[in-house]
Amino acid sequence: DIQQIPHASGKDAYLANNHKLSIRSHTSSRSGSIHNETAATTHRKQKKKPGYFSRVLSLNKPEGGYLIAGSISALINGASFPACALILSHVIHTLLDFAPGSDSKDALRDNVNSYCFGFLAIGASCFVSTFFQTFFYGIAGENLTVRMRRLALKGILKNPMAFFDKEQNKAGALTTMLETDAANIKNMAGPTLGVALQSIFCLVVGLAIAFYYSWRMSLVMLAMVPMFMVSGLAEAEFSKGFDGDTDETFKASGAIVSEGVTNIRTIYSFSAESKVVKLYDDSLEK
Repeated sequence: DIQQIPHASGKDAYLANNHKLSIRSHTSSRSGSIHNETAATTHRKQKKKPGYFSRVLSLNKPEGGYLIAGSISALINGASFPACALILSHVIHTLLDFAPGSDSKDALRDNVNSYCFGFLAIGASCFVSTFFQTFFYGIAGENLTVRMRRLALKGILKNPMAFFDKEQNKAGALTTMLETDAANIKNMAGPTLGVALQSIFCLVVGLAIAFYYSWRMSLVMLAMVPMFMVSGLAEAEFSKGFDGDTDETFKASGAIVSEGVTNIRTIYSFSAESKVVKLYDDSLEK
């Protein structure tokens, strides 16, 4: 490098050499930082995003205490059905073992009365647990609905003006989305979670009781569980398709209603009420 400057003095050659070395150092450091940024971006892309249900639960984290209390109530509700089946089997066994004309009528009556009190206790526990399950999940769900609508409105207002010029983003469609989508998310985090926990715990307790009394019959009945699961999943997928079509229909019809009410003076001045009603009917029939 110094030889490329033949007429420069020793001091000038030294400064030129330091300048080139600093340029090389800056270039290498810049390439290293670019490489690190690329690696970090790739790592973020490869990182698995959380599922919808986990994201909803994270939004519902401030109401974690209500969700735990509602879940405990749902578990108690789930255990009540196998308990009723167990008591009913004891009642049937007691009646079958009773021999007419014997002197065991009083013992039979005592046994049946005790089983009836067991049914009464299960009914009371179901009443209390159902009340608290609905109460706690209702509070958590309503707070989640308010939070979701606030976040959705904040996201909508941050969009550019071109977003609102699209046909599917009219004011009525957006307000309908704020109303229906937040309510659907509330149902997923509240009643749906309770029903899922209730069903799972009912299955676990029922299998435990069944294997305790007759493991052979339990294995036979357990073979039917996959069939019920497949049919339930098929029904859920079938219903999901209709729900999606219904949501799109309600968004379009909601947009027509919102714009019609907002511009009612213009519609009235042109006597276009029947035309607006026809548009609304056509949107519902699609």
